[in-house]
Amino acid sequence: MEIVNFGHFTTHQRDGFLFHTNEDGQDWYELRNSLTTWAANGEFIDSIYGAWVTVTEKGVVANVEYDPSRIVPDNKTVLGVDADVENIRPGMLYSDAALRDPPAPTIEEVRASMPSLTPREFRDTLIDNGIMPSAVTAVIEQIGHPVAQAKAMNAWEYNTQFVRTDPLVDQLATAFGLTPEDVDQMWGQALSL
Repeated sequence: MEIVNFGHFTTHQRDGFLFHTNEDGQDWYELRNSLTTWAANGEFIDSIYGAWVTVTEKGVVANVEYDPSRIVPDNKTVLGVDADVENIRPGMLYSDAALRDPPAPTIEEVRASMPSLTPREFRDTLIDNGIMPSAVTAVIEQIGHPVAQAKAMNAWEYNTQFVRTDPLVDQLATAFGLTPEDVDQMWGQALSL
């Protein structure tokens, strides 16, 4: 797969118009016209690359198009790629002149991205798995430090949402002998209700 880097385009405003120029001073709109074929009525026909890609400063693919006129390189790098647009996806990484799939998320990242649960969803799932609300309250009442106990009780009784990475969730899991994987499974169960 051939990849041509057309540079990082910075956005400037002049006389009420936006211009995007790369490090060599090339204007995106002028450059784009030299790489494409248009019908007399202004309709896009073809370009020299099958895919046009914008990449953020962190090297993440932000946009993929077959028609470069659909790209606005607002403070992004533009790549022309000799490939079908279906083979490139937003979120891929560009480094060392190559496009790659991002690494799989870590288990911590997966847990951090899990949707929150309402108190009812959280409590119903605990009940469905044999953990009664009164048992949770009893565990919290066993916390030795009064401030930590009061805060845990507040989190249990007054939370408007439960987040998978909340320390209270981990404390309860430990108290009830649940592994992190058990909690993940229960979380998924709650989301499927």
